[in-house]
Amino acid sequence: MTPAERPAFLHLFALNWFCDVSLLREAVARLGDDYLAVRPDHLASLYRRYIAREQVLLTVKRRLPCIEGQPIVLEPALHNATDRPQEVNLWVRAGLEETAISPPTAAIPAAGEITVRVTGQPTGDKIELQVEGTFGRHAATVALQKTPLAELTGPLPSGVNLCPAGFFEAYALAHRVGEKVADAGAAGGIAWAAIKGKTEAGQLTFGPYCPLPKGRYVALFRLKRTSAGTGLLAQLDTCVGGGSPQTGLADIAAERLPLNEFRSVPIVFAHPGGTLECRVYWYGAASLSVDGIGLWRLTDRG
Repeated sequence: MTPAERPAFLHLFALNWFCDVSLLREAVARLGDDYLAVRPDHLASLYRRYIAREQVLLTVKRRLPCIEGQPIVLEPALHNATDRPQEVNLWVRAGLEETAISPPTAAIPAAGEITVRVTGQPTGDKIELQVEGTFGRHAATVALQKTPLAELTGPLPSGVNLCPAGFFEAYALAHRVGEKVADAGAAGGIAWAAIKGKTEAGQLTFGPYCPLPKGRYVALFRLKRTSAGTGLLAQLDTCVGGGSPQTGLADIAAERLPLNEFRSVPIVFAHPGGTLECRVYWYGAASLSVDGIGLWRLTDRG
C-alpha cells in the first residue's frame, strides 16, 4: 500500500474491538524504522508542510495497463498548492513516441487543479513524466502492465480512446477462497489461485471498492487454467461495490482457456458512479490462477 516515492503519507486505522494496546505497540514496532506512527492531526500538518514545499503536485497512477500495439492515453493531474497562479510545462522524458500533450503549457489557478491529456505509443515498460515551473521540477514514473494481443479472448471497443484507469493485482484484492502462488508470468510474479480438489468453490477475488466516476469502461480479467477439467469454470462480473447493480457478466468454460496460458477476458460495462467491484467466482471445474484486472475508461476520439 505504500507509494514508492518518499515521503509517503498513509492514513491507517485499527478496528478497536479486535485489538488492544499491546497489539498496537507490536504492529508499530514491526513496521520498522522506515515508518513513523503519528496522530491524525500530525499527519495532516506534515502533509500541509510537504505540499507547501512542493507547490505543485503531479498526480498520476504509478501502474497502469496497456495493450500491445495500442496507443495509450494518460490524464495526469496538476494541483497548485499555493495561493498564487502557477504556470507549468509538462513533457514526456521517456517511454512514449508520437507524443501529444494537451495543453503542454498551462496556468493553474491559485489552489486549483487541471488535468492534462498525454497520448502516444509506448516504447517500453514505463513512462517518465516531468513538470517544470518557478517551483522547480517534479517527475513521475508510470509502470506499464502490458497485455499481449494474442491473449485477448474477444474484441475491444472500436472508435474510442482507451484511457487506463488502473490495474488491480488479484492477490491484493479480497478473497473468500484461494491462495497466493508464485507465477513468473504474472504481474510482480504472484497470482491468486484456486486448486481443484483442494480449494472450495467460492468467490476467488472481489473488490477493490475504489471510487469510479460515471461512464463507460472495459475491464480485462487475466486468467490461466492450470489443470485438466471441463464445464463451467468461473463467472466474472463487474458491479457497484456490494453487488448491485451488476453492470457486466461473463461465464467462462474450462475449454475456453488453454492449459497453462494466460488469457485476458474483456467485459465492457456502463458504471453509474460510486465504488467499483470486479469479481471472480470459481466453480471448481479446473484449477484457476488470476493475475489481475486491468481497467480502462472509454472516451470519444477527438
